[in-house]
Amino acid sequence: MIARALLFGLLLVVAAAAAVLSFSALRDLALVCGFAPELAWLLPVVVDAGAAAGSLVWLGGTVVDAARRFARSLALCLLGLSVAANALGHGLEAFRLAPAWWVVVIVSAIAPAVLGAVVHLAVLVGR
Repeated sequence: MIARALLFGLLLVVAAAAAVLSFSALRDLALVCGFAPELAWLLPVVVDAGAAAGSLVWLGGTVVDAARRFARSLALCLLGLSVAANALGHGLEAFRLAPAWWVVVIVSAIAPAVLGAVVHLAVLVGR
């Protein structure tokens, strides 16, 4: 019982630290890609909230198989995107590089793509 509580406590510490670090890296990537400073914080919110929505449906209660499969794909894709975008942002910063035009286009497409995916997930869950 104590070991389980300790495990969940450590999970909370790791999750909080990872969320803050990832948020910072994604926000910085948004800034480098030309997002307005007052809006750049929304990129990590979109990615993390989309991954959380997918994870909740994937690992949560009773839903149809199509919703669970899509939710799993969404969660894993957005977690992978977060890892890749964090690495890209740090790589650009480490070598003082400006992102290529196509990187800016891809980063700019993340928010509407995630919106579409989460709407699709909501429709699947609602069936």
